[in-house]
Order: sequence, then structure tokens, then C-alpha cells
Amino acid sequence: MSGDIEKAYKLKREHRYFNISVLWIWYFPRVVRILHRLKIPHEAVTLLSLACGIGAGAFLLGMGYRSLLLAAVFVHLKDVFDASDGSLARLTGRTNRIARFLDSLFDLVVITWLLAAIAAREHPASGWQTAVRFAAAWVSIFMQCSYFNYYLVSYTRLFSGTNVRTDERTTEADKALYGTAWKRRLLLALQAVYGAVYGWQDRLIAKLDRKSLDRAGRGGARTPGEAGAEELRAWYGDKRLMTLNSPLCFGTHLFILILALIISQPMYFYYAIIFPGNAYLLFNIAYRERRFKREITRQVSNEVTR
Repeated sequence: MSGDIEKAYKLKREHRYFNISVLWIWYFPRVVRILHRLKIPHEAVTLLSLACGIGAGAFLLGMGYRSLLLAAVFVHLKDVFDASDGSLARLTGRTNRIARFLDSLFDLVVITWLLAAIAAREHPASGWQTAVRFAAAWVSIFMQCSYFNYYLVSYTRLFSGTNVRTDERTTEADKALYGTAWKRRLLLALQAVYGAVYGWQDRLIAKLDRKSLDRAGRGGARTPGEAGAEELRAWYGDKRLMTLNSPLCFGTHLFILILALIISQPMYFYYAIIFPGNAYLLFNIAYRERRFKREITRQVSNEVTR
């Protein structure tokens, strides 16, 4: 099992970066091992993650400190199972695009439900202002996570040695993997929903990425495909940048929510996502550009001195 567990990771050991967002669930690889021994399918773990997220929102609507603590426990369990299902799928060699779409769409459902539950608690006191905070927090949390995911996919594509896709289009080859018509229809339906919900986010982050590369000065390349190998590695393959990006994913957001629930201030979650969360996103964008410029300058200096 110790050797097989390597299959659970997207990247080989030498390319893995320090992922800050899993510090709060440091033990989840053990959970993956237990689930594997129990022969629990990864689809069931995905559903369990969804159930825990829905349960957390239900407790958020309750009264009293005990309900908030129970909500915090269920948020944590949702995070653990959400981190485990993909690893379990890779470990068992049962990854598939239906599960991929469901996992992302369930995240959408849970995050929206949790934010709505917080708004429902605060609405009597804040009125329309709560709706504004809800909208700002919803957009912020998904943009932050989309930024992280964009660079995670790009980083994985460089080092995984496999054809990791950066789009969510369903090809004929994808459909051919599903032997029954209803599964193919389900795949297409999920792809359509995913595109409607996440497509605009992915396009916006891709556009932001191109503009960042322009500001950083990439020698005239107009798309990532036109950039040189060294440029691509400097921009997408930097471990330090991936570590700095990692707090922008849902795992850290859920941990912040847990802290807000423990101190009986769920609305602080909104404020943390909208203000320091977006400030940290802007810092990441600026730091990536600055670090890239330094790296390209170093490469040019090395070429000159040869």
C-alpha cells in the first residue's frame, strides 16, 4: 500500500509544492487509505462531502452556540471528504469526467448554501446590505478559487507527464468511454451546467493571465502556446508561486469559516473573503509578475555571459 499511495497524487514527489490549504486537514491521506481498505467508491465520498456541506448549512440556520459548533464540525468533514475523493479516484484508477463535473458542481452548491445560510442568519438585522455582502462574498470566493485552479492545472500540465486538459469540453473520445446512452447524456448535461457556471470564471482568469504576462514582459508572446519553454516554466512551474497561491482555494476558505463559527461570528467569514482575501489575490498577481521579470532577467544575463 505504501507504494500504491503514490498513485493518489497528481504530481510526482519532486514536483509537489507545499500546499498551505491542506494544513487544516493534514491527516486526510490517512482517510484516503482507510477508505481504500474499506473499498468505498470515490463517488460515495463525493456524495458524503456534499451531505456534510448541506448539514453544515442546516446547523448554521439553527440557534445557539451548539449549532454553530456542529456547523463547524460538518464544514471540516466536508473539507476532508472533498480532499479525499479525487485522491481515492486516482489511487483506484477510476477517475472519470462525470465525477469531475459533479465534484465541482457540488462545491458550487455547498459554498452557495453556506453563504446563503449566513445571510439568512443576518438578514433580520442588516436587511438589503446582507444581500450585497452575499453577492460580493460569492463572487470573491469563486474568483479566488478559479485563480488558484487555473495555475494548478497549468503547473500540473508542465510536470505530470500526462495530457492534463485546461478546458472542460467534452470530446467524442470522452463520450466513447461511457457505454450507455444515459451516461453520455448525463456527461453532456453536466458539461453544459459546468460551462454555464464556471465558464465565465475560467475565461476571465485566462484573460487576466494573458494581461499579467504582457505586464511582466514575455518577449512578445501573445498566448501561453507562443511562449518559450523557459518562459512557461518560470511563469507556470514555480513551486513558490504555487505555495503562495494555495491559500486561495476552498480548503482555506472553509477553515476561515470554521474559525468564524467557533467565535460565534459567521458574518466575519464574509469580511475575510471580501477584504483580506481579495487583497491577497491582488498580491499574488503582482508578485507573480515581479518574480517572473526577475527570473527572465536572470536567464538573459546567463545567456549574455556564456
